[in-house]
Amino acid sequence: MDTPSTNGLTRSCGSLTITVRYDGVEDVHQIGRRPRWSYQLDDASDAAREPVHGADLYLSPVAPNDAFEALRLLLSLLTAAGEAYDHAMRSPGSESENLSLFPAWVPEAASLNSDELTMLALELEPPEDEPDPELAYALQHETDTLEEAPWPPARWWDVVFLQGDEGHEVVDLIEEQGVDAAIEHLAQWDYAEETRNTALFHGHIYTDLPTNGGDHTASSGPYTLVWHPGLGHVNLLREFTPADEKPAWWPDRTARLSPVVPANVDPEPPARRAVDRGPGGLAL
Repeated sequence: MDTPSTNGLTRSCGSLTITVRYDGVEDVHQIGRRPRWSYQLDDASDAAREPVHGADLYLSPVAPNDAFEALRLLLSLLTAAGEAYDHAMRSPGSESENLSLFPAWVPEAASLNSDELTMLALELEPPEDEPDPELAYALQHETDTLEEAPWPPARWWDVVFLQGDEGHEVVDLIEEQGVDAAIEHLAQWDYAEETRNTALFHGHIYTDLPTNGGDHTASSGPYTLVWHPGLGHVNLLREFTPADEKPAWWPDRTARLSPVVPANVDPEPPARRAVDRGPGGLAL
């Protein structure tokens, strides 16, 4: 087995600090001998978060046995966990095996640092014969691009997304009382700036309506309702307006300045809230 060219590597990625270290060769059941790498994940955005350790990165025998290859593998797993966390936030009650790739706070942190994970993965791509000048420029000016992000950043933001029994109940309401009654019902979970900022925080904003085949759409006032009568998917969105004030932390989501539920809001409304409580009281 080749000796790794780099025994360890630490890289910063948004609020995350990622470290990989070579742990030798291991006989893996039904796989054979593989180089094993350990890792450590730290999150600077929350001092209460303990570092997460793992020792289960096994490289392919035909891949370079070095820290850059181990880091590329770890980044792909973190990206998958972050995407699973995003899906779980948009689809309450859904399950994804990728959420269990990492313990504790890691899937949420991977979601919040998704852009930075992507940029680091691109930076670590094996070089070709000629360097890509456009990619080098994008990496060099990533911070400037974030600072110049347009406002408002899209046309709509998520208020609430329901599926399953809850979604079918709203579909029944549409059939019995009409679209306006359904929009009025779902709008009770619109906590204005709090809900809008939470949508911004998790990237649940859209330039084009998030529709699929068989979806119906209707608008009333600032709201647009998207629903599928057969599948029971119901999504209420609200339009950005010129009067919407940009949050102080936008577009740096890793600042973690997510809004909180006002004290006078009933924490247990009559149906599922669009905003659930996450670790540390963070509005998700």
